[in-house]
Amino acid sequence: MRRSLSIFCPAVLALCLLGLSACQTTPEEEAYNPEAQGVAERVRHYQSEVAKHPEDGEVYYRLGNALIDMGRYHDAYLAFQRAIVFEPNHAKAYANLGLALRKMGNLKAAVGAYERALDINPADEATLNSLATIAEINEDWERMAWCYGKLHALSPDNLAYTGAYAALLYGLEKYEPAIPVHKALIDAGQDVDANTYRLGFCYYSLNQWPEAIETWEQARTLAPSNGPVNLGLVAAYASAGNSGAAHAAAARCRALQIEIPAEVQQQLDALPG
Repeated sequence: MRRSLSIFCPAVLALCLLGLSACQTTPEEEAYNPEAQGVAERVRHYQSEVAKHPEDGEVYYRLGNALIDMGRYHDAYLAFQRAIVFEPNHAKAYANLGLALRKMGNLKAAVGAYERALDINPADEATLNSLATIAEINEDWERMAWCYGKLHALSPDNLAYTGAYAALLYGLEKYEPAIPVHKALIDAGQDVDANTYRLGFCYYSLNQWPEAIETWEQARTLAPSNGPVNLGLVAAYASAGNSGAAHAAAARCRALQIEIPAEVQQQLDALPG
């Protein structure tokens, strides 16, 4: 009996071990991720999902994205339209609807789609940039300034946003709101000469003569032969009624061979001395 047990036990143990290994779970296969597939596979997948879930706005949105990537802009437009029907507050669907419309050449409708997306999500920088791009194409500088104003507020450290916003405000002659934006650029060391001149011009245009003079004198210290700055000082001192300083600024211009425009010369001629 002892001999039979000594033979039997190892065999039983081996069978038990085999049984245990058969019961062990294997790692699950990685879940299928349609977004990691090629564009054609994504389109097929989401078309299949739409057939299964015909009232799921998110599925239509993802199908639209795949169709955009495939270059099928009109089909993408239709998919995004369906996404919005089932999810009226799907900001990204509106934004990408705007992209599809832009690709189709319908800029006016694209603007409406982007604006609706921003009504839902005002802090979407990508949509603000897209709307600013269309505004630039349309030469709609007011809308473009609005976009960059929002972008600057969202990302005040982004000097590209700040610079574009400052240039737009300056070009639109919105001098008062332009002042703090130009100051921010100067503080950041961004194109200091040009921004200091523009800051002074903002003050000058608002009849803030002391501020204009102080700003331009600082600019002249940095760049003594800067033509616009030196001319600006002639006009600012003349406008402030400071005859001596105005004539001295005019003399500097002549020494630097900077031509004094007729309207500035008239201001000088009207001053005593």
